[in-house]
Amino acid sequence: GKGLFLKYLKALFPNAELHGADIIQQNLSFGIKYYPMDLTREFHLPEEEKFDLVTSISGVMMFGNTLNFIRNCVERIKPGGLFVLTNDNSSTIIDRMAFITLGRHRQFPLVYEDDWGITQNIPIQELIRLLRSNGMEIDKVEYTSFYWKDMLYLPFVILVAPLQYIHV
Repeated sequence: GKGLFLKYLKALFPNAELHGADIIQQNLSFGIKYYPMDLTREFHLPEEEKFDLVTSISGVMMFGNTLNFIRNCVERIKPGGLFVLTNDNSSTIIDRMAFITLGRHRQFPLVYEDDWGITQNIPIQELIRLLRSNGMEIDKVEYTSFYWKDMLYLPFVILVAPLQYIHV
């Protein structure tokens, strides 16, 4: 993306060697190496280029070929390295209620337009399957999206959840 995450990392870890990539050319400085590339295709980095940490911050929804993206990322991780992958959560109470009542998640329309950057809503189950099929060990899955306004829907969820559980 625009390199904000990398700029924060550089501020926290000034001696770290940081690299970034995006399809759109960015003007990054502060000693951050930048590669303009389409991340859904093979990464055009030298084969020996390996990293201690690879991150994808909410970018996985932008790729039509998530399997290829994850495979390329995993190939770039040093033995013992980490892959931090974040994705928008479509499992919040409001999202579940919107899906039950409107057939869509709050943040995501039922159908994406052809010219939008977002091409797919990938559920956590599919991301875990893709990571495991590429040899990654899952250390932790953490839901970080919690909004107090979601609690307004709790009484309805308490009524519907047991029926949904019985159905499943």
